[in-house]
Amino acid sequence: MVKSFGTAVLLPADGSAALHAVTKQQMDAAVATKAASTHSHAESDVTSLSSDLALKAPLASPTFTGLVTAVRVIRTPQTVSYAATVAIDASTGDAFSITATGDMHLAAMTNPTNGQMILVEVLASGSNRVVTVDGPTLLTTGLVQNLTVISGQVGIFGFRYSTLRGNVWMLTSATQG
Repeated sequence: MVKSFGTAVLLPADGSAALHAVTKQQMDAAVATKAASTHSHAESDVTSLSSDLALKAPLASPTFTGLVTAVRVIRTPQTVSYAATVAIDASTGDAFSITATGDMHLAAMTNPTNGQMILVEVLASGSNRVVTVDGPTLLTTGLVQNLTVISGQVGIFGFRYSTLRGNVWMLTSATQG
């Protein structure tokens, strides 16, 4: 099939110049690129942009204006099976619940991260339950290593792991209600 052009194609007379074929799409792209590179903005456009930006709060400002929203973090407790000695893997979460059907020893949690805080809820089922916290756990002033949780009540134990205190868990709170 022979295709003809609507206009004549002129070739150089001496043959010294290379002949390049381009498509309409290539030519349109080249024209668009040239037009974009030579586009200029009016000073009034830049002035408006500057004044609009000046109305925005500085990034380092300690003062907020308007509505401030934050993500709410919900730590749904993971259920841990009761055993006479319970060992919790701290790398799996920050909140745990145990239904104690007997007295229990809460061993030091494994795989902690420095600064990690964990809450352990213990429901005393069927009778009062004595929960003993692992011996190497540091106790905050006023807290004891054993807590009796009254039948039907929940004891809540708060721990924090610290490398500054010698890579230990610290019992920071113990309560029931």
